[in-house]
Amino acid sequence: MPRSRDNAAQPSYVRLAEPAFTSGSGRPLPNTPARNDVALGFPCRRRFRTTLWMRRRTLLLAAPAVLPLPALAAPRRPAPGLRRLAIRHAATGARFAGSWHDGRTADPAAMAELSEVLADTRTGAVLPFDPAAIEVLWEVARRAGLAGDITILSGYRTPQTNYAVHGAGDSQHLRAGAVDVMLAPERLPGFAEQAILLGRGGVGIYTARNFVHVDSGPVRRWGDVPGELASLPVAGGKPRSRLDLTFDPLASMAEAWGKTRIK
Repeated sequence: MPRSRDNAAQPSYVRLAEPAFTSGSGRPLPNTPARNDVALGFPCRRRFRTTLWMRRRTLLLAAPAVLPLPALAAPRRPAPGLRRLAIRHAATGARFAGSWHDGRTADPAAMAELSEVLADTRTGAVLPFDPAAIEVLWEVARRAGLAGDITILSGYRTPQTNYAVHGAGDSQHLRAGAVDVMLAPERLPGFAEQAILLGRGGVGIYTARNFVHVDSGPVRRWGDVPGELASLPVAGGKPRSRLDLTFDPLASMAEAWGKTRIK
């Protein structure tokens, strides 16, 4: 028996009164079998799909934040400054004035000139001077605020000159690693204090003779060391508080220099 129009087969999906989904702009989408889960036997869960869509949108919006960024340029360090020094040898009048260090390493040409200025006063013999000793001199002078030429009484000594001036057998002058700096009485205490506080090499203070010995050897001190600085720790043993000498080193040096000028 033919079926009436009222009993015609129903479509394979259920048309909803309200659109089940909307686009991102809020416009309703047509209710098709593919979008109607009721026709497929699954309940329609609008809230779940909306939540999933929001999560996908959040990920898309956040994606640029996780993209690799161009590497930031490292901050440029300021170029190290030139180290300048001006010294004059009291015995020979030889002088050096200029930069001896570029902030990283010592300038070989400048060190050669300094070695000539600090040559042995009796024979003129030259030994390459220790850059560490020049650095100690430069740093102490900078801290003490010395300006102008620094007067040097003695630099490198040959064994014969060292013997003539009654120098110590293991003097740092023998290896071109020490200088004796002549200072005005009002400048000597400050220079000596900075030399001791620097804590590098040896420091000999001769207040009555107006000079200070500095070198790049082991840390030690002797001579007229102020009481408040005598208690500072020294690596390698107990420092000598005062040098006990039966001769005048400065007078012996002056005598040796006088003999060289007479010739």
